[in-house]
Amino acid sequence: MNTNHKETIQPSAQIFRSARELMDAIAFESAVRPVVLAYENAILAKHQWRIAPEIAAEFGMPIDKVILNRDDAYLLASDVVADFYKECHEHRMAAGLPVIDPDGCPLLEAQHRRIQAEDALIKAMGTVPGLESFANGRAPSVDLRKRVIDLSLRFVAPFIGKADLGHKRFTPAN
Repeated sequence: MNTNHKETIQPSAQIFRSARELMDAIAFESAVRPVVLAYENAILAKHQWRIAPEIAAEFGMPIDKVILNRDDAYLLASDVVADFYKECHEHRMAAGLPVIDPDGCPLLEAQHRRIQAEDALIKAMGTVPGLESFANGRAPSVDLRKRVIDLSLRFVAPFIGKADLGHKRFTPAN
């Protein structure tokens, strides 16, 4: 009896499709991110909008704080936010970035697509013996989620050939 023989586990068709969708979502988000951040940062830098006085007062923040980062846009007054989003929309249209929601942000939509693809991959990995606890598409912590996604992509990577990168049909084990 040969005990050196190791059985090779291959990804199912669903795991492969989910991994490919996640890779596509990551690539799309990576392409959209610098474009969106560039125009958002340019808009914020141009206008030098300050924190809304009522928000500054409520949270004890300096009234002269200039908002230069998209992550701080929630600190802007409602009318200023409307102007910011209007200019973002104009830049998005000029850049030709696709969105599902006509008023949507391409980066937020890309991030949402990536998260959905991550959930689908985690759920698909729940069909692998020993990983059934992931069948609900969730991981118990952010760190474990990142590890499961990374290991899942590493699991699929050896089965991806040059033809697969062009999205030609792949016939994995079922």
